[in-house]
Amino acid sequence: MSTENESSDDEINIPKKKKRGVRNSHLYKKEIQKTQRLWGQSYTSTSTGRLIEAKSNKERDCKCIKKCTQQFSNIDRQAIMDTVYNGRPKNEQDTYLMSLIERSNIARRRQSDNENKKNRDSSFHYFAMKNTEKIKVCREAFSILYAVKNKHIFRLTRLITEGKPPEDQRGKHRNRGNSLPNEANVAIDQHIRSFPLKLSHYSNRELYYLEASLNVKIMFELFSKDYPQYKDVVKYDYYRTYFKQNFDYRFGRPQVDVCSVCEELESKIKSTSLNDNAKRVAVAEKMVHVKRAKKFYNKQKEILTLCNDKDDVGAIRFDYMQNLPLPKIPVQEMFYLRKLWLYVFCVHDLKTNEAHFYTYHEGEAKGGPDEVCSLLWMMIQKMDPKIKELHVFSDACGGQNRNNTLIRFGFPLYFSHPSPLVVGIQTATNHRIKSKEKNRDSFTA
Repeated sequence: MSTENESSDDEINIPKKKKRGVRNSHLYKKEIQKTQRLWGQSYTSTSTGRLIEAKSNKERDCKCIKKCTQQFSNIDRQAIMDTVYNGRPKNEQDTYLMSLIERSNIARRRQSDNENKKNRDSSFHYFAMKNTEKIKVCREAFSILYAVKNKHIFRLTRLITEGKPPEDQRGKHRNRGNSLPNEANVAIDQHIRSFPLKLSHYSNRELYYLEASLNVKIMFELFSKDYPQYKDVVKYDYYRTYFKQNFDYRFGRPQVDVCSVCEELESKIKSTSLNDNAKRVAVAEKMVHVKRAKKFYNKQKEILTLCNDKDDVGAIRFDYMQNLPLPKIPVQEMFYLRKLWLYVFCVHDLKTNEAHFYTYHEGEAKGGPDEVCSLLWMMIQKMDPKIKELHVFSDACGGQNRNNTLIRFGFPLYFSHPSPLVVGIQTATNHRIKSKEKNRDSFTA
């Protein structure tokens, strides 16, 4: 029988942010367009679909008297473009351009009859690089050679005047008409947290589970009902995305107990970062681990044969089955309420091939070692008094089966049983091995 015992103490409501891998955001169309535009390359606008040509500083000259741009050949101009736009981020580009602009105070002011005219406090000189030489150019030539607009130059001169470093502010504004209000996100978060959770009992890491009959669609319908003010604002896709990105919740219960050692070794074997020697060591360790687990089942077969041959030898194996929630009512309001858990304890008599079930709810008792010993004592009292040697098999759950309480329970049986009873207790690892003899009612270790 498949086993899973999850006591009421595990009933918690602590969310766990889902651990996600690195997203390939650089492959998004918007990010590709942003990068191409930053590096001066041609790109297709995602909003208009229009092809935007690449930045160029060729075939254009300034109109000043000194003819500044004519001092630079096409090779020099291409070198200037490569220096600025070849893979540099936005802040580095602006820092480099600011290093080519020098500020000085106004040396002489002219009188003006216009009292409302604002006088400038600064004068700026612009330079361009030709190989390793820094050549002074006019503002228009600076704009042409570095393929920047006057608005961009004005921003750089303002930063120089204020003594501030450049900071990329693209995408950091809060003027987003389609964004949801923060209150809606808070409501979604509170609603998801309102559902009771169960912590996985056997997993090697913390896994939180929601009700098996729940799903994201039902949760969204309940959200629309509980928060009618956001019914037309929060859509199902947004609710589902928020749930996936911020919560690591699963639905139902794990159907298979996973061996942590096997999972760890298997991940090492499939890892691309480990060399062949490390993978061979992992394969050898897994082989040894699986062989040790098989010994437990081979021992059961050996004892089963012994039980069939001798009347005074008996064997049982036991474990808790999956907990059952009560009541089972298809009412939406029940999703927010904590269920009453029904514990099912099964003892399989290998000699008679009979299964005995003991049920009780969490209000009567817990699922600890004391309850296990009590139920085993009830089972032993029903067994044939001719049995003098009893073999007990269980899994290695420390909170129930593999502990000192169960060991101490075996000592008094030698004196309290109608005839002296020798008890041998064997526990398996948390490794799951599928054998042909197993069926739906078989024990799982």
